[in-house]
Parts: sequence; C-alpha cells; structure tokens
Amino acid sequence: MANWLTNLFSPKRARKRSSPRRKSTKVTRRRKSPKRKTARSPRRKSTKVTRRRKSPKRKTVRSPRRKSTKRIANKQGDALRTKIKSSDWFIVTMDGCGYCTEAKKILRSQGQKFKSLKLTDKNEKKIWPVTDKLAKKEYRYFPMIFHKGKFFGGYGELHAKYK
Repeated sequence: MANWLTNLFSPKRARKRSSPRRKSTKVTRRRKSPKRKTARSPRRKSTKVTRRRKSPKRKTVRSPRRKSTKRIANKQGDALRTKIKSSDWFIVTMDGCGYCTEAKKILRSQGQKFKSLKLTDKNEKKIWPVTDKLAKKEYRYFPMIFHKGKFFGGYGELHAKYK
C-alpha cells in the first residue's frame, strides 16, 4: 500500500498534474533529400552533317481592290496637317483631361476661334506622326496646342500668354 501512495505523491507525478503537456507550436520543416546524380552516357559526336531543306517561298497575291495602308495614312495625315495649318488655334485633347478643358475655356473667354481633336486608341497612330513633325520633337503631354500651324506648347504656355 505504501508503494502506490509513494507513486501517487512522487515528484514526477506531481509535475504531470500541475502542468499538462502542451503541443509545441514550432513549425518543423522537412529536410530536402540531396539530389541524386544520374549517370549520363557521353554524347557522341556525329561526323555526318545534315542540312534542313528549305521550304519553297509562297507568293502572296493581293486583291486589286485592296489599297495599301501607307497611302491611306498619308492621306489622313495630310488632311490633319492642312486642318492644323488652316485653323487659327488647334488643340489636340484627351478624354478626361482637366488641362484640356481649361485651355478651351481660356480661348473661349478671349474670343479666339479654335478647332480641337480628341485623341483615341483608333486615331492615335495617325495623329502622332503629324504632331511630332510639326512640334519637331516627341511631345506627349496634353493639351497639344498649335497656333497658325506652328507648335505653341501646352496649357502652361497658353495660361502664361492670356493670364
């Protein structure tokens, strides 16, 4: 009887009762097994040279009704160029641009006549070559303002002139 009483009140038993064993929160990572090297047979050098046969070139035939896109782009570019040069003020704008609307308000308040063109995804490729040629540089800010066919600048230049 004394034996089981001593086991009941032994220090080991007391430790187990007072603090229950908790699971560890430490995350253990699996060790990666080392990569096994596979034995490869040495490559043989071939002495025979093989050449690929070239496939015959296919001739493409255009239909006579189809016009080249370069001619159309040049015609539209010429039309835009004449429109810019013929108008007193010309503004290239972008949708949702606050400076573009302010530039138009300034010209309206001064009583100036102007024409404007909105830049979209469809007409972008037609407008850039013309504006780059007239501005003599790549100007990618809005609005692009032209005065009597010459590049004037942006909203800042127009604001400085009239205010």
